[in-house]
Amino acid sequence: FLTSLSKSTVNLILIAIDEAHCVSQWGMDFRKSYRNLGKLRTYFPDVPFLTLTATATPTVRDDIRSSLKLRNPLMVCTSFDRPNLFLSASIKESDILKDIKELFLKFNTNSTGSTIIYCATKKSADNIYALLKDSGTKCAIYHADLSISERTQAQKDFANDKVSLMVATVAFGMGIDKPDVRVIIHVGAPKDIESYYQEIGRAGRDGYPSYCHVLYNKADFSLNKRLISHLHGKFREHKEEMCRVMERYLQSVECRRKIIISHFDPECELDPNIRCCDNCSVVRRNPSANNSIDTSSILAEDALLFLKTVNELKGRYGITMTVLVLRASNNKRVPKFCYNSELYGAGSSKSEQWWKCIAGLLLREWLLEEHVPNNFNKDKFPVKCIRVSPKGQQYLLENGSKSIAKLEPTQEMVLLMKHLEPRPNNSGWISIGDKNNLDDAIMPEAAIRKKTLEEIVYSELIEFRQSIATKLNCMPYIVLSNRTMQYLAQIRPTTLKELSFIEGISDTKLEKFGEKCIECIKQSIALYERHEVP
Repeated sequence: FLTSLSKSTVNLILIAIDEAHCVSQWGMDFRKSYRNLGKLRTYFPDVPFLTLTATATPTVRDDIRSSLKLRNPLMVCTSFDRPNLFLSASIKESDILKDIKELFLKFNTNSTGSTIIYCATKKSADNIYALLKDSGTKCAIYHADLSISERTQAQKDFANDKVSLMVATVAFGMGIDKPDVRVIIHVGAPKDIESYYQEIGRAGRDGYPSYCHVLYNKADFSLNKRLISHLHGKFREHKEEMCRVMERYLQSVECRRKIIISHFDPECELDPNIRCCDNCSVVRRNPSANNSIDTSSILAEDALLFLKTVNELKGRYGITMTVLVLRASNNKRVPKFCYNSELYGAGSSKSEQWWKCIAGLLLREWLLEEHVPNNFNKDKFPVKCIRVSPKGQQYLLENGSKSIAKLEPTQEMVLLMKHLEPRPNNSGWISIGDKNNLDDAIMPEAAIRKKTLEEIVYSELIEFRQSIATKLNCMPYIVLSNRTMQYLAQIRPTTLKELSFIEGISDTKLEKFGEKCIECIKQSIALYERHEVP
């Protein structure tokens, strides 16, 4: 192909490569075929290259430049921050349908816009789709096991607003440019931070407040690690690090937005605010929420104690045995030599749950590493053991120096330190509405209240837009954008002349359906005045 292209009479003036992170072996979606695009430089040495990506770390950018043989490229990098996205996470409960329905209420998904629920597996997507359908929720499903016609229909229904809720695996989304995706829920921890950033990038493209929530549990992290267990060398280390960043994002009590942005831009300076994420929302409303206890000294002290115990056990045991020793267990499996150790029972004042949290934190920060010893036979399953990593040994030598690792507690650990039961998230979901009034929309309103005139007009306009889009066989946002409908609902023009002044109403639209639009607004006002809307 390249040879025939180079010999053709086509006069190439530019070679553009979209999703350029796929070129890099360090990118979140590396593809070998993209790697071969570097050969284009050999055949077209004088043709300029344009590469585009939304998810390139500094390492990925350097690899793209090298792989594509770019010569003195001009790099234009805009901010990775999406300020209209509110980020949050919570632990999955046993009743996943209840979890999802509660999120629907918090995010007010019945008002405007669309919702995507991303599932980690096709089986999970099928189960959640069935649960939602059985509960009377209208939705569509999309994953690789469906036929091409089924996937095409689901995608078309979602794009045309025939269904506002899509249950899918990450196979759904590429090429979807729907401006009013208002909510994205991940059921299960995303595989890594770069994939997650790509997926939540499909929310709020119209600039209005949107929500990105992850429902997860600790088992998700183990699954993600197993999925990369076949990799080797530096590439595996890179993937493991991306998994760890995802763990840190989900479990941290620090600003979630800063964790994401700093992964792509280590020098970013971001000021947390109440509209940023659930963690910042809690802290900004109650500044003492996470500062009443000196967590750093507690974590450093217990981290050192745990690492010393792992060294004492010579890396031949797992987390459970380490915790048994620290808590002075009389379990028969505890090695006899431990009873004479000063570390035996050194952590008995703290719970088993606490020490397992410490172990998870040390693994996440590379102070501990897992390994499978070679002394198991064919009749036994390989057991994962833990040992202190080279970084962990240095941490011990420097007595818990923050220059080696700065340990931050997870949400679970903060709760354990305060001896409190988890309380409902009070993060203050931002209601969908005028972006200029965000400060007035932080606290949730009462669940049951009379609809305002503006809300009624907007709801009626959505139905009006859908009917026009169906007749014209086009995407609803092409008829009227969400922003235009917001203006219409606020200003409520009742003549064609007034309608012509609304941003987004062209002469063509005014001619085609201006009269019907005016009639829709008038009927909405009449409906409100008759008090027919609760």
